Amino acid sequence: MFSKEARIFIDALKQASSQIGEVYFHPKVAVPGKSPYRLRLWRERVYCYELYHQLRVSLAAKEITSGMAPYFIFGEMDKAGHPALKGTRFAPKPDFIFHHPGKSGSSNNVAVVEVKTILASDNRRVLCKSLETLCKTQKMLDYQLALIYVFGYENDDPEVFRWLIKTITAMKNNRLHIVWHKEVKTPAKFLCGWHDHGDT
Repeated sequence: MFSKEARIFIDALKQASSQIGEVYFHPKVAVPGKSPYRLRLWRERVYCYELYHQLRVSLAAKEITSGMAPYFIFGEMDKAGHPALKGTRFAPKPDFIFHHPGKSGSSNNVAVVEVKTILASDNRRVLCKSLETLCKTQKMLDYQLALIYVFGYENDDPEVFRWLIKTITAMKNNRLHIVWHKEVKTPAKFLCGWHDHGDT
């Protein structure tokens, strides 16, 4: 079972992803003398900043009825110097964390998220590194959830996601999950875990 805060964050993430417009999801590229057109490019930072904004909006609305006031979404929080990492060279800077600032333990550290573009998913070494970092961050800082969040639709072959599920299963960390935001104006889907939310 997941905590109320984790479920609220997941619902907010789904709602936020569904509100991201095409201009942020897949920006057009200006070409001199021609109309703007789409290239096979995805802009992780552009997407992340808009996702952060939409998460803030969604979570703010949920705070009214959920009593979530102590919990906040932080972007690119540098964990260098964290007491729990003392004596290690490990200093992650995840794309998002959802937590109760200044408090430790899984009841306060709800979610850590790493965002990757669909084209980055073609490089499995990059994904392996992200998964290892997520898993290590989740364990050392005791987060309830660690999410590898992939966006984009350039590669419709689900093979990479089958590989991700297999890799995560082998890691034996039931707090690690895959999220895929495939299409604009639709909510992100959970490809493993969270079956009780109706995702497959």
